[in-house]
Amino acid sequence: MGYSQLILLLGSMVLLGLLGLSQNNSLSRNTEYNMYNQALFTGTGIAQSLLEEVLSREFDEVTLTRMLTIPDSLTAPWSLGKESGETVVTTFDDVDDYHNYTKTDSLDLFGSFNMLVTVHYIVSMDPDTKSASRTFMKRVDVKMYNIYIADTLTVNGIKAY
Repeated sequence: MGYSQLILLLGSMVLLGLLGLSQNNSLSRNTEYNMYNQALFTGTGIAQSLLEEVLSREFDEVTLTRMLTIPDSLTAPWSLGKESGETVVTTFDDVDDYHNYTKTDSLDLFGSFNMLVTVHYIVSMDPDTKSASRTFMKRVDVKMYNIYIADTLTVNGIKAY
């Protein structure tokens, strides 16, 4: 084997090695994207499930027992949250009981999905705007955090009376 053939052999081995590294990096990135996508779909389902649980409750503590035509009797915006005696989620009977409620679901593959629920009154014709006064509409936001998802995932829904 001559000197030029040895150089060609070494060059081809270097190129083959670089190709292998490139392929390995590509597979690694694909695995990361797959984990992200799977965690995102799973997290969305978990957060959506909690949102549906919240929205299945009565609009307000007052509307459990009587009908209202004006919102003045509803829970004050600064008092949204659990009423006395509502210490566990199974005792929550209206939407705003979930205000500042936190929940963690853990899965073997993706670890912990940490969620925070916030509830606030909204302006009727502009659901993105919080209202400082009582209205017949509340927006529920469920924010979810997970190590595989770079940003906070938020799902929301509106409960109207």
